[in-house]
Amino acid sequence: MILIDEVHLLADVAGCEREIARWARDADTPIVFAFAGSEESAVRALREVGRPLAAIGEELALPDISTEDWLYGLRRRFVEAAVVVDGEQVLSIVEASDGHPRRTMLICAGVHSAAANAPGREATKALVELAIHDARDDHSWT
Repeated sequence: MILIDEVHLLADVAGCEREIARWARDADTPIVFAFAGSEESAVRALREVGRPLAAIGEELALPDISTEDWLYGLRRRFVEAAVVVDGEQVLSIVEASDGHPRRTMLICAGVHSAAANAPGREATKALVELAIHDARDDHSWT
């Protein structure tokens, strides 16, 4: 089994979709692919009629990540990264991202980067607000 995350990036590699579709259809090659991606519209585009991956497998929707799970997981990851962030700021991150994995990752990457250079490695309210602002300017936010 091969897991390909951020599957929308396949569209950027010439011939990649076609080649993976060929492998998936080849009965002599027992390869099972699992495709994942957080950019829903881009992932959906790969399955449009006429695209090489359109007829491969089935699409499964995963349940949303609960706010409690986001808060728990993000707090733990910030501790692992030695970034000091209070619960209010973690909640601000989740609310700003609307629980979208890619958006959350963009914000958290900005928080981590800025906090790494901040006194006490603290993610202040201003630092989190700036990371949210910067993440919203990223082309993959929408």
